[in-house]
Amino acid sequence: MNKRRISKIMVISTVFVALCVLLPSMVGAVTAEDIKREIQAKEAEVKKLEEELAQYKKEVAGAKAEQKTLKSHINSLVREINSLNLDIKITSNKISSTRLNINELTLNIDRKQEETTRLKSYVFKTIQLLQQEGEQNTLVALLKNDSLSSYLNHSHYVETLHARLVESVDQLKYLKKVIEEEKTKLEGERLVLEDQYATLSDKEEIVAGQKEDKEKILSVTKNKESKFKTLAQETEEKQKEIQKEIFELEERLRYTLDPSMLPKARKGFFSMPTEGILTQDYGEVAAGSITRDFYKFHNGIDLASSTGTPIRSAMDGVVAYIGDAPYAYGKWIVIDHENGLSTLYGHMSLRKVAKGDRVKRGQLIGYMGSTGLSTGPHLHFTVYATNTFMVKPSTISGILPIGASVNPMQYL
Repeated sequence: MNKRRISKIMVISTVFVALCVLLPSMVGAVTAEDIKREIQAKEAEVKKLEEELAQYKKEVAGAKAEQKTLKSHINSLVREINSLNLDIKITSNKISSTRLNINELTLNIDRKQEETTRLKSYVFKTIQLLQQEGEQNTLVALLKNDSLSSYLNHSHYVETLHARLVESVDQLKYLKKVIEEEKTKLEGERLVLEDQYATLSDKEEIVAGQKEDKEKILSVTKNKESKFKTLAQETEEKQKEIQKEIFELEERLRYTLDPSMLPKARKGFFSMPTEGILTQDYGEVAAGSITRDFYKFHNGIDLASSTGTPIRSAMDGVVAYIGDAPYAYGKWIVIDHENGLSTLYGHMSLRKVAKGDRVKRGQLIGYMGSTGLSTGPHLHFTVYATNTFMVKPSTISGILPIGASVNPMQYL
């Protein structure tokens, strides 16, 4: 190999190695920094909104129990609507942030693909030059086997060039791996975006429902305190009647319960169906409790949070029943877990499954609310022995779920 040819090859090699190192940091760097600054701004805005939302939730929590007047009832609904609107704004900002993450990942992938293209181009050109020197077969072996053993007898310049080619091939392999990883992240962010859009749509639907409830109350009462008090008294009487009916039916069923037909109780058998504070346990209701006037035995547990909190299936199963009991459980769902146990989810603001749907453990099935007999947004969660479960039509409260219950805390 003559010196002019070696010199030409070395110049090309030096140029393409330098370009591969320098160009990635030059192309699109400003855009990437802009995206990062936008993401940071969105994250700061979300944090501020979440602090504001937390304050709203404190105001909303338990407010329904104090709704003795029409004004307080409407104010409570307005606070819930405002809280949900804040939640919607937070979700919208998260969507914007996720889009920025997608843009950043896309930019990184594009830059790395450009770098890969440049590397391949320069490697190809160098291979062409070496082919002219009769090095084709050896170089192909080098690129496939990543070995320098067959080049030990070559000149210093050729050895250096080969080393740089091997380095470039390694760089190509590394870039391919990074691109695949970035594409996986990108797909994950796209799935997150889809979930966020779905959540946004659900929250907007819940807000629409809250506004409808507000308008309905104002329409029925004609904005008069006296009519609201009459309505409240009638509602309370119906609630007590329904709760008495549920208690009497389930009391008899509990005596028929055969524990040997149920899965062995253990912690973690079911996953927690929602986030929230345990506000009422299973069993006899304590004297002086606000709910004692309605029922003496609580057939499940209550987990309280804010309207719109996600509710998830405690275990794999099939949605066996869906109903509405306006003076009892409100909007409810029962899932048959096909192992002797079924679970009830009550007081929902929005349901996301239909009867007959097969669900997975942890799958979103709806959102927390305060429909039915409720002193505030919470989930009423009951565990039934499936072989005792039934639904009972009621003339005043829709469809009632009835069954022999067991303590959910034994399985959570």
